[in-house]
Amino acid sequence: MNQIKMEVERNVVPALKDSFSNVEKRYMHFSNDLWSSRRREAISCVMTHFIDDSWKLNAKVVGFKTIQDRHSAVNIKSSFQEVLAEYDLDLSKVSNLF
Repeated sequence: MNQIKMEVERNVVPALKDSFSNVEKRYMHFSNDLWSSRRREAISCVMTHFIDDSWKLNAKVVGFKTIQDRHSAVNIKSSFQEVLAEYDLDLSKVSNLF
């Protein structure tokens, strides 16, 4: 599993950062989906949605996180902010969450 994570960090994250460089951050929208695994682990998936310079709608998975503690708003927000930080995105620049 660590090898997959290293590959994603080496190849996928830089490509996504590059695709975000031409998008005005206030027009990036995010969704967050939560579920529990069979082993009762809380999993969070964060996606971004935006329209690129060619007016093409994009939807990209930007992160998966395991939430170690309760599914509280504080813990979900913290997990979400960790994902944004990986892409040098700031929660104050996010226009919409759904």
